Amino acid sequence: MRLTENQKTSLLDKLRSLGVHNHICQICGHDTWLVNDVVFELREFTGGQLNTVNDSKLFPVVPLSCSTCGNTHLLNALILGILGEIPSDIGGSKQ
Repeated sequence: MRLTENQKTSLLDKLRSLGVHNHICQICGHDTWLVNDVVFELREFTGGQLNTVNDSKLFPVVPLSCSTCGNTHLLNALILGILGEIPSDIGGSKQ
């Protein structure tokens, strides 16, 4: 899904507040990052079978990539607050 202009603004504001612009890439040592404006989803692995049943877990992510080497981090779109409230069964468990 493509982010709306409001969602993009919210995402960039959140990343700035977290200091992403100061984050050094662990691979190449540069600090210039590209934020994708598309939300992707990671699906729960179910042994190679595509599980479309309601109990399958999805993890919405926004890629953040180093503009020099391509090192990519997948950021949880729910925790970043760009998709609304975090459902209790999505987004991983806190430890």
